[in-house]
Amino acid sequence: MNSDFINVNAWSQRNDLLLNAKKTKAICFSNSCISSATPALIANGETITLDDDVVNLGLKLRKDMSWGAHCNRISSRVFSGLPSLWQQGNVIGRNMRISLVKSLLLPHFTYCCEVFVFGLDACCRKTLNRAFDACIRFAYGLRRRDDLHDYRNELLGCDIIGFLKCRALLFLHKIVLTGTPDYIYEKLRFAQSTRTANLIQPRTSVARTSKSLLFNGISYYNSIPTQVRQSRSGAGWVVRVSVWVRDLR
Repeated sequence: MNSDFINVNAWSQRNDLLLNAKKTKAICFSNSCISSATPALIANGETITLDDDVVNLGLKLRKDMSWGAHCNRISSRVFSGLPSLWQQGNVIGRNMRISLVKSLLLPHFTYCCEVFVFGLDACCRKTLNRAFDACIRFAYGLRRRDDLHDYRNELLGCDIIGFLKCRALLFLHKIVLTGTPDYIYEKLRFAQSTRTANLIQPRTSVARTSKSLLFNGISYYNSIPTQVRQSRSGAGWVVRVSVWVRDLR
C-alpha cells in the first residue's frame, strides 16, 4: 500500500496534481469479531489512520461490511427533504405528489442498491421501510396514524425492498444480455442447459460475501420464471419481475 501511495504521488506530481493526504481515508474490512493489526500507511509524508466507515462515491461503507450506516444516511436524506415538499403538499394534486416522490426522494433509495440490497439485515430493512412510509404519506396525503397497507404496493408495484431487488435483478439481467461491464460479466458462470438459462452460484464460506449480487442475487435470479429471464424487453421485464417479487414476499 505504501508503495502504491508513492507511485500515485509521483504520478500526481508529474501531472501537476496534488495528492491531498488529509482527505485520504483507509479502512480494513473484516468480520466484526476479528481485529487485525495493520501497518502504518504513509501518503505524501502524512500518516493515514484507519476509519470505521468511509464514503466512496456516495456509498457509506462500514469496516464490518454492514449497511446500517448507509441506510441511516438514506433515511436522513429522505426525512430532510420531506418538510419542504409538505409545505406545498396541500395545494398540489396527488399525481404531482407521486411524481415528486419518484423524482426527488426515490433516487436516495435506488442509488447503488445493486451493491447493498441483498445484504440488508432486519434493522436496515426497518429503517428503509420507515423512510419510504413517510414518502407514501406525502404522496397520498395520509396522516401519521393512517393505515398504509393498501398503499405500499401501489406506488411502485411492490414494497421498497422488493423494488430495490427488482432493480438489482434487472441490472444483473442486462449484464447477462450485453456482456458488460466486463469486470462483472467475467465473474458469471452459465449452466450448460440453455433451456433454463441459469447462472451457477459461486461458493463462499464468508457470510457477508454470500449476501451480495453475485451470490444471493444469482439465487434470486435463477428462481425467476425462465420465460421472464429469457425476455429481452426492459420495460416488460421490470413489470413482470416486480409482480414476481411482490408475490414471492
